[in-house]
Amino acid sequence: MSDLPVRAIIVAGGQGRRMGGEVPKQYQMLSGRPLICHTLDVFQSHSSIDSIALVVNSNSVDYCRNNILGTGEFTKVDKVVVGGEERSESVRKGLAATTDDTDGVVLVHDAVRPFVSAKLIERVVMALQENDAVVPCLPIVDSIKKIVDGRVQATVDRNELYRIQTPQGFLRSVLEAAYAGNGFSTDDAGLVERIGVDVVGIEGEERNIKITRPEDWLWGQLFLTGDSF
Repeated sequence: MSDLPVRAIIVAGGQGRRMGGEVPKQYQMLSGRPLICHTLDVFQSHSSIDSIALVVNSNSVDYCRNNILGTGEFTKVDKVVVGGEERSESVRKGLAATTDDTDGVVLVHDAVRPFVSAKLIERVVMALQENDAVVPCLPIVDSIKKIVDGRVQATVDRNELYRIQTPQGFLRSVLEAAYAGNGFSTDDAGLVERIGVDVVGIEGEERNIKITRPEDWLWGQLFLTGDSF
């Protein structure tokens, strides 16, 4: 497994409606650079990553080619793929645009998680030496309630519940099998679970936040600059 090439698929096809603004959040400026550049930096500089496929929406292809890849910084990006309406469809198209000649292992990562560390990427890659599917996860520390129509129905045992992050890592053959149908899921591991493959959880990172709302942007600025808000 250690000799298999590793491809990252960076999913950047969202519209970022919850964030607001004139452009999708992945292209909004964070500390003087588009957010997506911070994400690509980590994968570009990581020695375990051999190639990167960038999945974007149809309206962003020219912008990405000219303003993101045109800088010449991200030489590992060898594919720019137009994604679908849903995240699952975007990953499916990213897989279809690449081949197993260049990928043995695939890491799928949200473009709007710019603070993923090199150490977390390495932990995912190393865990794939003995497993077919790996996800970073964090325990839930808050109490969990089941609420229906505004009323609490039950308290849920949080000891077996975890928050799941990206990058999620898979042997390419496993991920292709999971995406062979037309199924959809909020994450890639959900489809892998459906085909009966064990998914192994490893320790995630609190800093590996998904920037979705304006308050997440404030945390991002703090992480990058150390300034208070």
